[in-house]
Amino acid sequence: MSVLAVLLAAIFAICCGLLAAFIGSLLYMVVLHRRLKPAGLARERDLLATPLPPDSELPHVVVQIPSYNEGGVLRRGVEAAAALDWPRDKLHIQVLDDSTDATADLARRVVGELRDKGVDIVALQRSDRSGFKGGALHEAMQQTPYDYFAVFDVDYVPGRDFLRRCMRPFFANPDWAFVQARFDFLNPHENALTEMQMVTLDAHL
Repeated sequence: MSVLAVLLAAIFAICCGLLAAFIGSLLYMVVLHRRLKPAGLARERDLLATPLPPDSELPHVVVQIPSYNEGGVLRRGVEAAAALDWPRDKLHIQVLDDSTDATADLARRVVGELRDKGVDIVALQRSDRSGFKGGALHEAMQQTPYDYFAVFDVDYVPGRDFLRRCMRPFFANPDWAFVQARFDFLNPHENALTEMQMVTLDAHL
């Protein structure tokens, strides 16, 4: 057997081993998921059953939406955030747009339209993209006195009850400082491609 054949066989064996390890990790995740799911769902039900205080006692919440050249989805995401079910005087929206294309003008226009409708919303735009989206979030956070923040990708469309659901765990356990919402899909059943993407993403999320 030539040296090349041995080398190729070794590479093939290594690839097969890595593939087997990957498949094994997926199977382990499936088993772990099935074992822990009932307890997780029960815990979630308990948390979501936690009553919220009256609107007059709810805290201020700042919604942050970072964006970079994503004009095709900006309006939809920002308008969905503005429609969240939360006291109007306690909902504050920051559109953190570092765009270098026409999205910058669109962001200002959408923010202006919503502000005219009484929404507390601002467009914070930077010429220096230090830290990229993370940097924009950090800088904007320093400009508000409030304690609760909801961070959305600009293409995310939250349900109207998003805050009323996600704020409940903080009242159930005041020591908590962070809640991670479930990754979800806008059009999972539109066609075969979106179905496959949903299955693939669900597998690792």
